[in-house]
Amino acid sequence: MRITKEEKSKELLKKITETVPGGAANVNGLLHQYIWEYYALGIFFFLGLIMSIIFMLATFSTIYFKILSDALADKEQYSILKKVGMSKKEVGKSIYLQVGIAFLLPGIVGIIHSAVAINILEQIMGMSFTLPLIYGIGLFVIVMIAFYIGISKNYTKMVYEK
Repeated sequence: MRITKEEKSKELLKKITETVPGGAANVNGLLHQYIWEYYALGIFFFLGLIMSIIFMLATFSTIYFKILSDALADKEQYSILKKVGMSKKEVGKSIYLQVGIAFLLPGIVGIIHSAVAINILEQIMGMSFTLPLIYGIGLFVIVMIAFYIGISKNYTKMVYEK
């Protein structure tokens, strides 16, 4: 038996489960469906959060090691620029631009991938995930900016050492 009316569904379900042999095991009410969806979405969001953290750390650590290995290779070129008379501020601008370009493509690809994946998920599940998508992209951008600033400062220290 399936109860579909929303009004007084809880009271009606309670009365039916008391009279039907087998009780709650044989009756499926409207509220039970929403309770299951609530818990399923909670698990879904938790797993999505864990996966996004893992992918962000993997992406940023790959970028970090690539950029810092480039810094070791570019150290001599920046020492020549210092000898020519380039100030630390000008070297810093050059480094921030170079590191920014390295962060730009993975950031854009990550945001586009997330938007397309959430769009497909919305079609499959018949739900709207627009607000979680906006929160996720915002968090991704904030973390990316923090990593960008940190890596740029490390790069500057490496190439501008005396």
